[in-house]
Amino acid sequence: MTKKKYRIAIVGGSIAGCSAAIALGHDGHDARIFERSSQKLQVRGAGIVIPAPLFESLKAQRWLDKDTAHISLQGMSYRVSDSNNAENGRSIWHRPLDAVAMRWGHLFAQLRQRVSDNDYFNGIEVLNITQDKDQSQTLVLSDGSTYNADIVIAADGVHSRTRDLVNDPTSINYSGYVLWRGLLDQKSTLSSHTPTPRNHVLWHPYSGGMAGCYIIPASDHATSTENHTLNWGIYDKVDTDTLSKLLPDATSPEASSAHSLNDFAKEHLRNLLNTKIPSASANLFQQTTTPFVQAIVDLDSKKLVTNNIALIGDAAAVLRPHAASGAVKAIDNALSLAQELQSTSSSISDNLKNWQQQELPKLRQQVTLSKTLGEGLVTSAPVWTDMSEADMSQWWQSMLEGKNWYMK
Repeated sequence: MTKKKYRIAIVGGSIAGCSAAIALGHDGHDARIFERSSQKLQVRGAGIVIPAPLFESLKAQRWLDKDTAHISLQGMSYRVSDSNNAENGRSIWHRPLDAVAMRWGHLFAQLRQRVSDNDYFNGIEVLNITQDKDQSQTLVLSDGSTYNADIVIAADGVHSRTRDLVNDPTSINYSGYVLWRGLLDQKSTLSSHTPTPRNHVLWHPYSGGMAGCYIIPASDHATSTENHTLNWGIYDKVDTDTLSKLLPDATSPEASSAHSLNDFAKEHLRNLLNTKIPSASANLFQQTTTPFVQAIVDLDSKKLVTNNIALIGDAAAVLRPHAASGAVKAIDNALSLAQELQSTSSSISDNLKNWQQQELPKLRQQVTLSKTLGEGLVTSAPVWTDMSEADMSQWWQSMLEGKNWYMK
């Protein structure tokens, strides 16, 4: 029996939306993306880390070019500030890693190239969605037109306007900490000034947060090792009063977006770098000309599907970035949804219900793990300077098992 091919409207054209369009288009569905922003999305974002097996799988499936710029990550090191080694800090743990570092913009550009321009509508906002008698969906678009689809996929991110059609209004909750981020372009001749080896992630945990960095490819997409970029970030526990001074409107969901620094934020970051992390990393991070900050938030949907509308990526739930990148979750959602729609024995409604039944438990586990890691790493972390190599291994395993012996 041949499976019917569907008209699918995808709301949001970032990584989740493009991934859905590629996966569904490969199966012969008519998938069209409506992206409300008229700007080029590939200029957004900084560095991301994805599992090496997923990276190889995406290349094998031709979602990515074979020569896609990336850097293999083979290890993760933790070094704490220490008076005996003020420059580099004291090592307390090292563990192996099998991952790939990329620029967010490079990943997006690769995916976007695989979606036809005829199926990608920039600067078109979906104003409303209504269900028709035949269970299809009619989208009212900002250019005055309408589009009728069998399925709507909401891939419009943390600030999704489609989410409330599936769930009751969902709140975005502040986690208790922010993420400071920056990118610093470097020449390989300056590698001696880079605090972390090319193929490792370096962390500097401190009381109230942790700073980290790793190398990503240069912005020109070059695959050579001559140039590279240092991608750094600092998770920093911040109370709500301080948060309101750091961000223009801390009570708004937009606080979770990246923001340039105001004068108060610049001074806060400067003090953080000067007092909390080893000088080699601090001095390097301070060379960044345009650092930015965002609030780390929690968002979780009770349902993923209703009326032939499905939520994927950050529109479904926001994971704190310790567990995995949002890009990984978005790609996984797109692949699993496309696979479920291949079933020839179910209606659209049944396909989507089956997909939700598979994905919701997985999402619950991911949300729980991301919160557990956030608590263990930032808000309720151990006394890092007291931790031995054995303590660190036990601490990490306990977090993965959901235990909380390390919390104070």
